[in-house]
Amino acid sequence: MENIKLEYKYADFYQCDITKVLDQACGEKEEHGLCMFVGCGNFHFHIYSSERNIGTIWLDDNWVIEYIYINYDLIGFYGADINAKLQQFVGEVIVFE
Repeated sequence: MENIKLEYKYADFYQCDITKVLDQACGEKEEHGLCMFVGCGNFHFHIYSSERNIGTIWLDDNWVIEYIYINYDLIGFYGADINAKLQQFVGEVIVFE
């Protein structure tokens, strides 16, 4: 398992390799950030672009990424394969830098 290091950006937002893939996928037109959310005992991160929630990263109890999903219908410039590209991070561990 690899580690995904979260780098503090501002407020409650972080950047990492996942947000870099999203920045590149849209040609650097948008800046992306992750914001942690705990609900019903589950950890997950919301993925934001221009202060809009565009997707989610679900984690298990050990901070291992179980699933990533971007609703690319919200922002049409990612391409239909963006969710397939993000699956490379499934199984990696989220760590705070």
